[in-house]
Order: sequence, then C-alpha cells, then structure tokens
Amino acid sequence: MAKLLDLNCDDTVHSYNLLTGTLALVEGTRQITPSEGVISETMDLISAVGSTDQNIIRAENEINEIGYLARQWGTDRSRTFTCWLEENAASETKRRALLKDCIVMRKEGANTSLLLGRQGVSLWTLYLSYRELWEPASAEALAFTTKSLWGGHFQATPSARLEGVLDGRISEAKASTFSASMGELWLGIRSPRESGVTLPDFTPVFELEYGTTLIADTTKTSEVGASPSGSSTNNRLTCTFATSANMADRVQLSVQQALTQGVGGSAVFTSMIGRYMVLLRAKVDSGTTARIRLYSGNTNGMRPFRDIDITNTVYRLIPIGEINIPSVSFRFEVGGSTGIAGNHLLKIGAERISGAGSLFLDALCLIPSDHLAYGKSASGSNFNWLSWYTFADDGVVAFDKSSGIDFEITNVVDYFMSNFFMPWSGGRCVLAGQSANPATVHSLTATASINLSHLARWKTFSDYA
Repeated sequence: MAKLLDLNCDDTVHSYNLLTGTLALVEGTRQITPSEGVISETMDLISAVGSTDQNIIRAENEINEIGYLARQWGTDRSRTFTCWLEENAASETKRRALLKDCIVMRKEGANTSLLLGRQGVSLWTLYLSYRELWEPASAEALAFTTKSLWGGHFQATPSARLEGVLDGRISEAKASTFSASMGELWLGIRSPRESGVTLPDFTPVFELEYGTTLIADTTKTSEVGASPSGSSTNNRLTCTFATSANMADRVQLSVQQALTQGVGGSAVFTSMIGRYMVLLRAKVDSGTTARIRLYSGNTNGMRPFRDIDITNTVYRLIPIGEINIPSVSFRFEVGGSTGIAGNHLLKIGAERISGAGSLFLDALCLIPSDHLAYGKSASGSNFNWLSWYTFADDGVVAFDKSSGIDFEITNVVDYFMSNFFMPWSGGRCVLAGQSANPATVHSLTATASINLSHLARWKTFSDYA
C-alpha cells in the first residue's frame, strides 16, 4: 500500500488527501503536542504550482467542512458519521485516529500577491485535533458459537498483528442464536493481566456443595434441577432454618475447594485471580422470603456485601456482590497449592424474613467484571438478539431485537457497560443469561452465539509501524 495521509469522513462523501491534494503537506513541518488524551497537530500545506483560485478555494472548503463535521459529531449525538485522520507508511495497513477538529488558515505574508488572489505558490497552516488513539480502518471479527449461558467460557485472542498496545475497542458484541428464551445477559472478559499468562484451570462456576456447611440446618441434598446439568452429582444446599431463622453463616467455600473438586487435585489456583460479579443460583419454597448476605475475604477477615431478598420459587441468577480474588493486592500472590488465591473464601449468610419454607442454594457463577457488559429487557419480552456497542469516542449503547420490532433502545434495554474493552493480549470471556420472565427457571443447558467486532488500539502511530 502506498503512503497515505488523509482526512476522511465515514459518509464516503467528504475526504481530502494531504499528500496529493491541491494543498499538500510540506514534509518536515508536522508539529505534535499531546495533552490529556488529545493530540494537537499543526502542519504546513503548500499549493501546487499553477493552482487556480477556484481549486485552492475548493481545497480550503473541503478541509474546513470535514472540521465542521468532526465538531458536530462530537456535540450532536444524532450524528452518524465519524471523521478521521488516516495514515499509513508505505508497507503498513491503514490506521486512523478520531478527528475532533481541523481548520486550514493561510499564512500571513506567505504570498506577496495576497491582494491579487490565492493562485500561485502559497503556504497554509493546517490545525488538527484528534484522539491520542489509533485504530485499524476495519474491525477484526471474533466468532464463538454454542456457548453455555451458565458460566460458559472461551478464549478471545486477537490476531498477533492486531493486539495493539492498549485495550482494544469492541465496536459490537452481539449475543444471538439462543437455544432457550433469554431476556437478561452478562458478558465479562477476564484479563490475563500480563502477556503470556495462561489460565489452565479457570473455572467460573463454583458448586456450593463443595464448600463447608457452618450450621446444622444447612445440608447437601440431591436435586435433578441442580447444577451441574446431566451430572450424577446434581446437589444443592438446603437451608431449613430449623436451627435458627435469624441471620447466620450457612456455607463457606474456598477457591481451593471449588477448583480441587471441579478440576482436580493439581488445580492452579492463580487461574482465578481477578475481579468478579458474583451470581447466585438459588430459590425458596412458595410463600417464603429469605435474605442472603455474601462475604468475601480470608480467615483474617471477610467483607460483607449488601443484603439481598429472595422470593423466587424457581432457580434464578441473582447478583449478590462484586469481589476481588484475592482480596489483597495481586502482587502479594505467591501461588502454590495453598497460596493466597487458593485460600480466598466466599461465605453466604442467610435468614428467613417470612413464611415457613426453606432456602435452596445451588451454585455461584463468577462473571469477570474488569471488562463487563450487562443487558436486561425492561419490557418483559425476551431477546432475539442483543448487541452492545462502543463508539469511537468510547460512548456506549445497547440494542435488542424482539418480536416484530427491529431495534429497541435504552428505554427497553436496561444495560450497563463497565470498561468493556478487549484486553490488549486477549482475554477469557464468561457468559451467563436467563429468561426475562421471573417465573421461568434458569436453564443449565441453554446456549448462545457470541460475535465480537474488535478494533486494536495503539497509543501512537509509530507503535504499529
């Protein structure tokens, strides 16, 4: 590909070539000043020998119109088309930075025939403002099919040349092809934190029956509908509140217990270092309201999270807190079979608020929250698909499609996106979901397809060259 330096708008109408246009770059005049994520750049442009007034004025207008469109896109959320500074060296793929403003002005005294018109050899100064981020011109598609909506996890790794040096923009993350009705979804990406780190025993579903019960009225019982599906060990914890209906510790589970039972005795506990949104799969008997409380920490101290009331009589996924594993600084991790990560504890306390029935605690699903997207139907209708979008300025929105309606925005989809970017070297994605109908049991076997449109990011143009 030939060397390129363009101002370009996605409307495919407005563009200007700064190397071959009527007003073209004077090599060696580019001056760059970075400030708080924005680059201010100036460069000199020279008119070609013999350029007419008409051609020069047209070039000035073309450049300044692109600047106007860039400013409008930044202030008017209804604007669709973004404007870019696009550049590449002769042997590289085109990259671009989001243009915030540009204006071209004639230099005073550059032409002794100023009063006679523009034609002739004259100098202009081009002033540019753009984001201190470079992206490729087109997204890389990462597709994953038939992934479990109960802690299904998969590795998303950009192409080696498209890793970037910053977390990449996920311009669209689309969940579709649901095998069961879905109206609430979580998608989290667990960063490896350092290049080359593998997660051999990453296990986002923690079965509570692997833990230690802390009171006589909470015991392990079997149930066909309990996690894991299709296993001979479909067990849950049943809390009858016979010993005490007041708030009391019911079960405690360490990372070591969860991974040793779920993976094996040689489990690598450091695979679970990270930050997570904890989803509890639980239900109560009809007419009963139970209140649960999550604790996270270690034997020297555990942090309590806010109380959550449970009234659903079928298994549902209930967010109960956001935790760190381990709760101390990650730099303290020493690994090993009983290291800080392996000894990290999760505990659940519970009390009965009303009724006379039992509480059933099945399992926990840990959704990475370093990079997290969530969406829920506010209309009560399930999705045909759900997409989360991140725009060039890092603005976000979510759309869904339900029966008879092509696009439904914000007032129909309750959503949030927390730092929802692709870790620069890729990451482990975790998916969970359930029906919008609170009377519909959470499915252990439901699946979905996930498609990620990934745009690598570089801090400077030369990072990629």
